[in-house]
Amino acid sequence: MPRRPRFTVWYGEARHLAEFVVRHTSLQQYSCEFRQIGEKGSDFAANPKLIQDILYLDKPDVIVTSGKPEKPIVGLEFSAHAPTGHDCFQPMARVVASLEYGVPFAYVFPQRRWVLRAGKGRWDEYNPLVFKTLVQMSRFHGVPALGFLWPADKERGDAEQGYLVCEKRGYCLPRAGAPEIEQMWAFVNLAVEHHLANEPFSKMVFTEYYAEHQDRMSGWFHARGGNRRRWSPLTSCTTFDDLNQVRGMIRQRTGVWIPSFPDEMKARGQTVIHHNYSKSLRSDPYAGALTAVDYLRCRNGPTRQHRFRSLAIHFREASISQVVGKAQRYHERDCPLRKEADDANLNP
Repeated sequence: MPRRPRFTVWYGEARHLAEFVVRHTSLQQYSCEFRQIGEKGSDFAANPKLIQDILYLDKPDVIVTSGKPEKPIVGLEFSAHAPTGHDCFQPMARVVASLEYGVPFAYVFPQRRWVLRAGKGRWDEYNPLVFKTLVQMSRFHGVPALGFLWPADKERGDAEQGYLVCEKRGYCLPRAGAPEIEQMWAFVNLAVEHHLANEPFSKMVFTEYYAEHQDRMSGWFHARGGNRRRWSPLTSCTTFDDLNQVRGMIRQRTGVWIPSFPDEMKARGQTVIHHNYSKSLRSDPYAGALTAVDYLRCRNGPTRQHRFRSLAIHFREASISQVVGKAQRYHERDCPLRKEADDANLNP
């Protein structure tokens, strides 16, 4: 009698998210072990190799794996943040990291959220560029990355969670039986089916389910007038036609003169610079926003060789000394891959 498959469901900060996924998908039929993703030092080293690879950009909420050695099957991200501005793009680096290793990804975020601004309440509606970004990523990598809207309304929603429709009050999880969330469960089940059939996940893009959900995402994009105006993060970008303009902007802002640029930048010609007003160098949410700009404006394929415009980020309010200090400290001390690199140098 063949052995029943076993799965490991890895989680970042919240085990209840992993349990939520298992409870409402075909994973409930199998033996599932729950493990927390290790972030630093020996904890990071204890992660399976492919999970270490996926974590090189950021950490998803949930990763499902199976087999020996463990093979990632699907990654998931749940966001309850207001779906406007840069915050809704925060997970995009996590999405790309999964797709680069052939792992499908599901991103659940609010359709809208009730927020208080200047003492007045209003709905913050979703940014349609999230869907266009996911479509581009799926097209370039040949593996599905799909977005799912978490519904919100004043009659069914939880007031403490911006009227998001939650599984239960005081517990910030989407209602499992909502039609939009059931579509996400179907996506996880489809990934599990492909794994059990030993089919590559790239074949998921040829399924009826994928075609139908691409149509849904296109509908959500156009429903918000995705092509009729500029949306964040593109509104925070400037495109320079030549490197002399880039050099002049850097000197004006920092007093630093850049004598030359890498050959790749010279070959591309145009450069897109994404600006922000953060007073400190930090990754969230800017790494995700920068990733979205890359796929929306700077490349036509999955690798850096497909980038036809160079891309940079500009922290307007951060000092040069702080930026240099943080980058050096991360490289020398904080990077979880550092120990692996040092060990390789010691034991070639």
